[in-house]
Amino acid sequence: MAQLIELPAQLHAGDTLARTVDEAGYPASEGWRVEFTIADSAVSHTITSTAVGDCHRLAITTDTLGAGNYRWGLVFTDGNSRLTRQTGRLQLLPNFADGPTERRSHCEKVLQAVETMLEIKAGKDVAELTVEGQSFKRYEIPHLLALRDQYRRELKQLIRQQKGWRPNPRTIFRM
Repeated sequence: MAQLIELPAQLHAGDTLARTVDEAGYPASEGWRVEFTIADSAVSHTITSTAVGDCHRLAITTDTLGAGNYRWGLVFTDGNSRLTRQTGRLQLLPNFADGPTERRSHCEKVLQAVETMLEIKAGKDVAELTVEGQSFKRYEIPHLLALRDQYRRELKQLIRQQKGWRPNPRTIFRM
């Protein structure tokens, strides 16, 4: 089944997207409308299309939603019948207009903390570190280096995913 609308995987809270839906079997001129619903476990927001000839015009707004992970659905309805035609996931990032917020990922926070601990620990046996309320004590340098490498790899993978990179399913790893 072809996609009716293309949405990015990420938007910033407060963004608005305009989309036109043209589906031959559900013309707006015959009373059909499109409802776009975006929801998480706490909130649901529905946008109803406006008719433009036989097409449906959607102004998808996220101004009432906060940052987080959401599911969305595109539904055709004429008041009697209802058909869910497309669904997907959307991550809303913080709205930059709302002022300063923590924009680092978990990987970035932990990597910075581990690197700080390595700097402190150089030449010492005991150091203490707290990241997001979790306290770490008495880590040996080899363990900290392994943690640093692990979080560097995770951060690199996260950055690649944000840029749209997907791993090749045919990649063969040799041990």
